[in-house]
Amino acid sequence: DTLTDRVDIVISRDEGTIELFLAMPTVLATSHFGLTKEDLINSNGFADFERFAKGTFDLGETLWRDVEAELNGTSLTFETMSLMVHPSDRPLPFETPLDALISVEVCGTNARNVNLTDTHLYVGLIAYSDEAMSELTLEWPRSFPASVDISVRDFVGHRLAKAWTLEPSE
Repeated sequence: DTLTDRVDIVISRDEGTIELFLAMPTVLATSHFGLTKEDLINSNGFADFERFAKGTFDLGETLWRDVEAELNGTSLTFETMSLMVHPSDRPLPFETPLDALISVEVCGTNARNVNLTDTHLYVGLIAYSDEAMSELTLEWPRSFPASVDISVRDFVGHRLAKAWTLEPSE
């Protein structure tokens, strides 16, 4: 189990809000979500770190647009906070809600000429609901390959409530 064959999800629940953070190889974001490679590269064909530093709300919205979310069986709308791409050889901590928030807020790389295949994508989203502690279900636009594990860490009030790994459905 490496970063290249895993999607990590951190859920952070508090009264009235659910923050949802995902970390994945960038190639999964472009093959299984709404983003295209062209959304993330510069004119030279490399990861566009300058663009990521200027704000990425629109990229997050594009990535998330085909995901269906429900809370207790009722449709739930997530808004993007931020999306970042970082070099894969320098993965960011992604264990807690604070780690996850930092991963989508910082763009501290001075990397140049990094191929998109050598990057990891992080996105943070937020939804508002009076039922934030209810069952959350997500339906991805496309199934992940059988080799991809989905690791979920669900926090309530910044305390880990539950952690599990999902088997991709065919």
